[in-house]
Amino acid sequence: MTDTRTVAVARSLSAVALGMLLLSAALGGAASAADQPAAAAGAQPSHPIVQPGELAFEEIIFVKRRPYSSDHYYTDINNGTSADRFDARNGIYIFNLRTRKERPVVTAAQMPGGKGFLGKISLSFDAKKVVFDFRENPGAGFRVWEVGVDGQGLRQVAKAPPDEEEKAARWHKGWHTDDIHPAYLPDGRIIFSSSRCERTVLCGGSAHLTVPTLHRMKADGTQVEQLSFSPVSEFCPVVLDDGRVMYHRWEYVDKGARVSKTLWSMNPDGSCPQEMFGLSDDATPVYMYPQPMPGSTSRVVCVGTCHFPQGGCLGSILLVDCDMGIRVPGPDPDEPGFVPLDPQYPVVNITPQVFVERHTEPGWHFRTADGTYVHDRNGQKGSLYTHPFPVDQKRFLVSYKVKAEDHYKNVPNAYALYLLGIDGTHRFIHADADLSCWHPTPLVPRPLPPQVQCEHRDEACASKEQAVCVLADIYRGMDGVQRGEVKWIRVNEVLPRYWSTGRRWNPSLSSSSWKGALWPRVQWGVVPVESDGSAHFLVPARRNIFYQALDKDFREIQRERTYVNYAPGEGRQAAGAVPPAQLSPGAALRPEGQRRRRQARTGHPLPHRHPAAAGRQVRQVPQREGPARQAPPDGRNHHLLQHLLRGTGQARAGRAAYQRVHVLLQGRPGQLERRLPAAQEPGLLQEQADGHAQRPQAPPERQEQPRQAPDEHGADADGPLGRQQLPVLWQLLRPAPPAVGQAGDQERRVRPRRLPSPRDLRGVHRLPRAAVAPVGRTGT
Repeated sequence: MTDTRTVAVARSLSAVALGMLLLSAALGGAASAADQPAAAAGAQPSHPIVQPGELAFEEIIFVKRRPYSSDHYYTDINNGTSADRFDARNGIYIFNLRTRKERPVVTAAQMPGGKGFLGKISLSFDAKKVVFDFRENPGAGFRVWEVGVDGQGLRQVAKAPPDEEEKAARWHKGWHTDDIHPAYLPDGRIIFSSSRCERTVLCGGSAHLTVPTLHRMKADGTQVEQLSFSPVSEFCPVVLDDGRVMYHRWEYVDKGARVSKTLWSMNPDGSCPQEMFGLSDDATPVYMYPQPMPGSTSRVVCVGTCHFPQGGCLGSILLVDCDMGIRVPGPDPDEPGFVPLDPQYPVVNITPQVFVERHTEPGWHFRTADGTYVHDRNGQKGSLYTHPFPVDQKRFLVSYKVKAEDHYKNVPNAYALYLLGIDGTHRFIHADADLSCWHPTPLVPRPLPPQVQCEHRDEACASKEQAVCVLADIYRGMDGVQRGEVKWIRVNEVLPRYWSTGRRWNPSLSSSSWKGALWPRVQWGVVPVESDGSAHFLVPARRNIFYQALDKDFREIQRERTYVNYAPGEGRQAAGAVPPAQLSPGAALRPEGQRRRRQARTGHPLPHRHPAAAGRQVRQVPQREGPARQAPPDGRNHHLLQHLLRGTGQARAGRAAYQRVHVLLQGRPGQLERRLPAAQEPGLLQEQADGHAQRPQAPPERQEQPRQAPDEHGADADGPLGRQQLPVLWQLLRPAPPAVGQAGDQERRVRPRRLPSPRDLRGVHRLPRAAVAPVGRTGT
């Protein structure tokens, strides 16, 4: 009798609960201040449910909305918010694990326009406030907002730049800036990614593919300051326990556009940027939405997504150990040698049922029932993950596409909140009947990290937009290079593509156009390397600087295939061909009176390597490029000429080009400035019909002439150019961009200039050497 009543009551309660769920679904799940049921009918998964008390916290704050409509991982701000993604129910919510109810913090219905789109959230250190990015309508820019977790104090933090409308009227109707991915800094400021830098993606064909870089501002939205100056996108900054900021950076310096989606760190003031992981990885996966593992500043969990197609960066969950000497991931899950949770590699895929195959795009590879893998660009052959947040060393909150057959971005409620175990277990937390759930974050405070900044700032250099570099020994870390080979360091700058150049893209013959914008470089000059491999010099600040190691004839030995920014006045050191760090207290430079300081224009050694690589024999440098560096036959500069032309993109220049420039190389240095303009005459560097370069033979009569003594320029009167003339020829052979727009819609047109003298190019000013203390942790 008692059992019968118990069953009847249970059935009655189940019917009531089911009725409430169906009523909630019928009403569209409208948000209100009242607590909402945890999940709608039909949303209950087959996985076990996380039980109350199972986790060390009781509430999770998260975002509820439709997926992004993006077509590339970096285009959420460009084409990621189609009109159908805007909904009044989009918002920030809190889910209680004990009551299994959710409550809204703020919804789009309370925001301007009444049905906007919310992107990423970040919780304050005391867990009392949250910042987020919000777009009012498809034609508006994302802006940073803040609200208390109790729903009070909603305010817009950042306003659009005051001249935005005026610029858009001149550039393109509808253009705007975007401020996304905000996060609190320990000093109370807010760091965020923004397209206020007014740059666009180098490999894109139109200006709508904008580039956001890192900025910071005061809590009231004033004093907006650009921290990084990258030519391509940077995203999702997060503060580490030691006070540094970790973030995602896309880059390529002489690399493919679909690799080097890397993890970096910097100080909150923009100083000391340092690669954490990814530069040596030539694979396709994108390391996005990183979060530090508890108690660590070098172990990271992130989503491994693909370059395209996209919808908010979806893929597998990766654990990355940035301090391992090995700097590349191991085999893909479908390759021989793959071992689940393999500890010998720095990247561990804890969801091997999905991965982005090396050098294969678009889409993902999913594991089938028979253990094989199938490639699918629509994400409908398996589950996808994103937005991992570590609960402990073995469990992670994630957004999870539950149904394999759901399209990766076209099903509004495809993604639910789950607890993912490192052993592959899946535990259900929360789902919504109509919308997806994103960015799960435990609603708990965290210790306030220390405030860190550049400790050694030279105010005199800062006033000149310069930074100080000290190199102890360039040969340390340069495998295969003999001591004494490196005589010079050439300093180069990677150019961004500004919005104002968009007026020349179609049609266009300039280097600001599609594909042409990938390669323009500014050469700031060269600095000499001392006999012991050391150097001490100045570099331009707020520029994207990379380096080449050169031999005595200015021929490349190795090239740095990344770049670094220097804050004005920043002092940094390197023990060798590893990243330079801030000067340690024991490595202070000599007092001003003991240094010869001129206007220096050059930078530090190469390549940028993580400090863990030093001393572990891990090769991080590219293969040598160009011809062998033996002396040319008969003292002629044929090999050098081939290398110079290769560097200008004219590697396939025809016989006539080589013959004409060969004459210049053999001429008297005193006649160099009268002869070199011919090298820029139209049609000089013409490509042969067969597409192959041919090296001309030196004229017999020139080979038989006796050699004369070197002149004051360091070159034989009738022989090859001296070392002071070689960079002049290189500079003239390099193609310069006809027009490069600058931020603020100011254009710098490249006009004909006087020919540079050897003093212009060689006189990159060297500083006296300073004592370099042993380096503990170097940085980029």
